[in-house]
Amino acid sequence: QTQNSKNKWNEVDALQFCFVGRDFARKGGIEILRAFDSVEKRNWHLTIVSSLSLDDYATQYSKEEQVDLKKEVESILQRRRDQIMHVSSLPNNGVLELMDKSHIGLLPTWHDTYGYSVLEFQASGCPVVTTDVRALPEINNDECGWVIPVCEKFGAQISPLKNKHARAKFSEELTEGLRDVLNEILNSSSTQLQAKSEASIARIKRNHDPDR
Repeated sequence: QTQNSKNKWNEVDALQFCFVGRDFARKGGIEILRAFDSVEKRNWHLTIVSSLSLDDYATQYSKEEQVDLKKEVESILQRRRDQIMHVSSLPNNGVLELMDKSHIGLLPTWHDTYGYSVLEFQASGCPVVTTDVRALPEINNDECGWVIPVCEKFGAQISPLKNKHARAKFSEELTEGLRDVLNEILNSSSTQLQAKSEASIARIKRNHDPDR
């Protein structure tokens, strides 16, 4: 069910970002934390719903890498505890309620076969930041959200990147691209962001309405 986006953008003091995904590393969670930790503006709040899993088929992080990444994640969450809230899990209705209260969705993923959470965000009036892997260009674009292009440089089949250097390079460039998008968003007017919000809802109604 799609929502009316107008109430979402009335008297916005801080932009509410939201990430939902069990496989934290695979779906770009590490890069999200690094990017938010580096932006200078503080007019944002981030809610993370995730098990914070670092073991998945796409990133292929070694046990040693996972130990270091876990320490980094915990450090950022502690340092930014006034701006980042982490919840391990929520029932589906809780996730949808959270999306209704959010402004921007996040899925800068290394690999997803489809990315269903993008549709849920869009139906809630949340434009989404994604990569361009797999089916994501079919459900997100720069009119209704933001797309970080990674396939042109790293190839359509990015994962698994089993080489440590290749993983580090991809993560670094994804973080940089995400940082650029975040700065663009945080410097945009509510009017500009609401236009993407309304475009998200319109796209859901046009392409994903079961009655149509």
